[in-house]
Amino acid sequence: MRVLPWFCIAYLLLAQTVVCAMGNDDPLITSFSIDKLERSDDETSWDLALVSGHDYHKFVLESKGHDESGEKAEHSLTALYQGALSPYWNWVIGATRDYGEDDRTWGTLGLRGMLPYFVETELELSVGDGGQSRLDLEAEKEIPLNLSWTLVSELEFTAFGRDETGHG
Repeated sequence: MRVLPWFCIAYLLLAQTVVCAMGNDDPLITSFSIDKLERSDDETSWDLALVSGHDYHKFVLESKGHDESGEKAEHSLTALYQGALSPYWNWVIGATRDYGEDDRTWGTLGLRGMLPYFVETELELSVGDGGQSRLDLEAEKEIPLNLSWTLVSELEFTAFGRDETGHG
């Protein structure tokens, strides 16, 4: 039985695709994803996420933004706690900080999950400084064209609870 831990360690070092829980049915798993990272002569944009936790409870740290040369960068940093509701749905609660022309902090509550036909969905309600509210809906569908190419269609919708003078 002493060979099994060494086998798991060797397999992880070589393959890096398996989790050997060794009797622990709910291991700590951490992942880092880059959904968008674009750079051109005068613009940079990104969408990054770090997720760490167990099957039913996770901590999520996200960064989204863009930077145009000559202008102030606009980006947001989000810290969320994510809990499981069902096999395909999670609830989230946390805070978002927007940086740029309009610096603002938001408290966020939402749902994330998978709709039929593998449509990834995020619905978040946020309340910000001064009583401002925001509703965000994001949906994404990946369609594999072949082994190398995947078509990704995205829909993003944002609605604000009220207009603010001086904020566009």
